[in-house]
Amino acid sequence: MRTPVSAGSFPPGPRDRTDRRLGRGGLPNLAVVALFVVSFVVRASQGYEEASVAGFVLSLIALAILGISGWLGGKLAYRYGVRVADEQAQREGFTH
Repeated sequence: MRTPVSAGSFPPGPRDRTDRRLGRGGLPNLAVVALFVVSFVVRASQGYEEASVAGFVLSLIALAILGISGWLGGKLAYRYGVRVADEQAQREGFTH
């Protein structure tokens, strides 16, 4: 049975500090997209004939953040058991 949710707590939030920190997994992904867009603009403004050091550094930073974000996502899925589907739907998916 589901517990009622008050208007002040919608959507239901994580219960402890670790879950809250890991629950913000989308923010690093948004930062990665923003960094790649900035990197593209920097490279495009400097021309494609030469290598852009600033664009390259921005890409390396974005890749590092992407790796951290992937690690956090794996921690959410494998350590804390965060899933999209419930247990029954997952069992049915593996049997078909």
